[in-house]
Amino acid sequence: MHFDHLLQSIDMNHCLDQQQRQAMFDLGLLLVAADGEVNQQETQFMQNWLASLDWTAEISKQDYYRDTLLKCYASIKTNNFDEFILHRASLLLDTDIKQ
Repeated sequence: MHFDHLLQSIDMNHCLDQQQRQAMFDLGLLLVAADGEVNQQETQFMQNWLASLDWTAEISKQDYYRDTLLKCYASIKTNNFDEFILHRASLLLDTDIKQ
């Protein structure tokens, strides 16, 4: 994916499907957590982004954030972040986002 497409998708709320919004958020959170630690500023940024998303999932946004952050840390610790990325990328429906 071209980084500018990713930013456009994030900034323009391009993802209309709940599963796709979650996948985009997961990928963003993985990038933030890549160094193994999410500081307060990064946490606030990601939580603000999550708060701005339309949400139709049964899980609360806060529980989703916590669970996803733990999955990010686990994928980094076990060196399985490629699988994490591939799985989330497979959930992206729009062809221009997948590029």
